Amino acid sequence: VKEWGHETLMVVNYQTLVQNTSDTLQRMQRFLNLPPAAKFPPPKLPASNERPFEGKRHLADIDPQICVGLREAWREQNERLYQILADPSRNFAGGLQPPFPPFPDPCDVTSASTRRRDNATQVAPARPPKVTALKSRIVSVKR
Repeated sequence: VKEWGHETLMVVNYQTLVQNTSDTLQRMQRFLNLPPAAKFPPPKLPASNERPFEGKRHLADIDPQICVGLREAWREQNERLYQILADPSRNFAGGLQPPFPPFPDPCDVTSASTRRRDNATQVAPARPPKVTALKSRIVSVKR
């Protein structure tokens, strides 16, 4: 961000993409300087990662104390992220930044059991990801 500026970075919350697919995809197309897509209905995106894979974990399976510990460990970084993305003076994505709502509380038993039923949740990473923005507007995330 320091090298190319906030206007070259768009951060998309998957929840926002699922809930407001058409608007979010249009913002992404404009941000990437792609021609507008034909006027077809937006694709129906799954609300969760429904694909099974080896080692997949669900929040409902995590010890509640560990969940609370992870939530607290990430609280400050998440709050900072929300503040940064909400600051209009930073001009993220050249003003095309989609809304970025706070993440759902991973320790909410109701929410976790619902996501468990939908096979929606994976364990949060143990450390913040290292994000590298490339000049071509592609972002890679390394853990």
